[in-house]
Amino acid sequence: MRYSEQKYKYLETYLDKDVYQLLLTYNTSATKNGTATLLRVLCVTGKLLHQPLNNGDTDNLIVALTYIRAYLCKKNSAGNAKKIFTKLIMFLKFTMENGLFPELTFESLTKSIDYKSFKQNFESYKSALIPKEIVSQFTDTLYLCTEESKLPKPSIEIDKKLKL
Repeated sequence: MRYSEQKYKYLETYLDKDVYQLLLTYNTSATKNGTATLLRVLCVTGKLLHQPLNNGDTDNLIVALTYIRAYLCKKNSAGNAKKIFTKLIMFLKFTMENGLFPELTFESLTKSIDYKSFKQNFESYKSALIPKEIVSQFTDTLYLCTEESKLPKPSIEIDKKLKL
């Protein structure tokens, strides 16, 4: 089974049929690199995002994105964190355009999560505390959706940052 097929299969267990179909449709027009990045971030955050995505829950989506932003900042440079986060935000924009979050606009979403100030606030996002129960949702899915042989073990320094 190809690496991307494993990720799709994993995401299919978390996402409702309609949301999963939106993902497939969105990825048909995305670049190969963009698709790989989106699949990885959705796998890593699947346990945290599946409820808001499956239920169109705007409030929990914004809370989840706040934690995801902090998580990405802890694990990546400012540029890479924003690039990965942007892939997720653009997918969410697509879902909104297709009726998933009818009461939410792209502008209100990006304002709610302070997207435009991402790089300027990187250090603040990076130092944000993430509750242990949220961190565990990231780390559990990381190993489930990737081949362990291809995934390096987190460094002790990163591991300490994530175990708050």
